[in-house]
Formats: sequence, structure tokens, C-alpha cells
Amino acid sequence: MRAVRSHPPVLQGALSAGASVGISAAACDFDINRGTMRLTTLLSMAARVVVPKDFRYGTNRPWTPAAKRLNPPGKKRRKVFVEPLAAEDWSVFRGDTVEVLAGKDKGKQGKVVQVFRHRNWVMLEGMNIHHRYIGKSEDYRGTYIASEAPIQLHDVTLIDPSDRKPTEVEWKFTEEGERVRVSLRTGRIIPKPVLERRDGIVPSQWKDGPKDTSPEDTLEKTYVPSLKTLEEEVDRKINTTLIQFKLNFGATASSWLAQQRHWNKEEQLSLLHLKVAVCFFIYILSKLITQTRFHVLTCQLQKCR
Repeated sequence: MRAVRSHPPVLQGALSAGASVGISAAACDFDINRGTMRLTTLLSMAARVVVPKDFRYGTNRPWTPAAKRLNPPGKKRRKVFVEPLAAEDWSVFRGDTVEVLAGKDKGKQGKVVQVFRHRNWVMLEGMNIHHRYIGKSEDYRGTYIASEAPIQLHDVTLIDPSDRKPTEVEWKFTEEGERVRVSLRTGRIIPKPVLERRDGIVPSQWKDGPKDTSPEDTLEKTYVPSLKTLEEEVDRKINTTLIQFKLNFGATASSWLAQQRHWNKEEQLSLLHLKVAVCFFIYILSKLITQTRFHVLTCQLQKCR
């Protein structure tokens, strides 16, 4: 499949839903057909972290304790200059396969597992490994582990899926108006990876289960502010419940009486015999219980004497 026209000037500034509100695309779960958002997306938008101007971004999220330790209040760190890159020009996403152009892993291909847009970094699975100690204390040197270090964005390039070779890309639009990445070497479209959250769930393939809350129920207005006091609200709720119970009970009783009118005499006689048998059984059972209690009480009195 080939792209047929380049970007029109009107659509060059088009951003994704995640970029327009300042949250990552991985956290966004937007249903275009329904026009609604998941509750997790709305909460993440409401809890957006505001950081100072001199905040130095790293591999940790700004609200985590690790990031706060590296940026303590009142301490100014050396400014890091990052090449500005517009969100619509970013061409490497989590899940892409890229090739390393520089460093000790030059020529190797790997999968992008993390993207850090504030520093123009990408992290590849099993690439640029370094060793370090974690969990250090006064009497313990820590645990020696291997971890992946980030790589600069200009040190990697996308892989053309048609021949598995590195290529430069540019953004173009198809006849349907979809913005796609096109290989400059072969002219083929490089599809975007499937959007997958950190917990492994693919929002586009997710199907609600019996314990999931639908967006309609989530956005339903369940509380109406009122000027009534708590006692008045409770009284109103109780009265409403009683009225509803009376209506339901009346409908049930009416249907039962209407059903009884259609019974024939034999069915009514059988029901009467059943009622008599039940009453007789209850009478006999009560007699046996009374006699047993009397016998037990008599035995206890004789023992006391």
C-alpha cells in the first residue's frame, strides 16, 4: 500500500486526543464511535502533575519518589538542552522495531519499550545494558542488577517491515485522510504499533466483562443537589420506597386473585386439602414438641428430688 498525497496545510497541526490534553497516548482510551472517554482517562487528566520550569526529566515519572529525590525543592540542577520536536513530528512509538545507529549496540534491531518525549529518548528491549546497584544502605552494598539505559532518538531509525532494513520516514496522508508513516526508501507505509497499556491491555480489542462499568453508567448523573436537610431527604426516600412497595404488592395480589378465578373446582379442592394436611402436620408436630418438653421437665424434677 502506498501513500498518494502529502500532508495538506490544513491538517499539519492535527494532534491526537492524548497530545491535545497533555497526557500520554498510552493512558488514553477514547471511543470515537461513542464519543466518550474511560474513567481512567478522565482521572489521569484531572490528576495532571505540574512541575517547575527548571525540573529535569529523567526515566522516572515526575510524581514518583525517585523523580522527587533527583529534583529536591530549593535545589537547582544544571539545565539540560533538548532539541525541540513537535508532537506531530514524532515518528517512533512504543512497540516499534528500530535499528541502533550509534553506540555499543550499533547495527542491532530491537523493540521500543519506553518513550521519553521530554528528553528525546527511547528505551529498547535488551539494548544499551548497564549494571548498577539498587537498595543501598549503610550496612548493605545493594543488589547488582542489569538495566536498560535510554538512547537518543536520532541514534535509532525505523525498520521497513517489507525488507527488515532501516529507513527514514515522513508523514503523509492517504486518500481516506489517515495520517501514516511512509518509508522514503521504498515508499511503503509503516503501520503504527497496536496501542497497548502498561498492564498489557489493548484498548481497541478490549471487551467489557460482567464486572466492568460501561461509559454510559459511569457518566450517568446519580446525584441531584437539593436544599432539603438530611432528615427531609431520608423521609422522602422512605416514603418513596413504601409507595413503590405498595404498588408492587397490589399488582402481585391482583394477579394472584385473577389467576385464582380461573381455577376450576377440582384445583381449588386440591388446594384446600393441601392446606388441611399442612395444618394437621403442624398440629401433630407441636403436640410432639410439647410432650417431649413435659417429659424432659418431669425427669429433671425427679432427679432433683
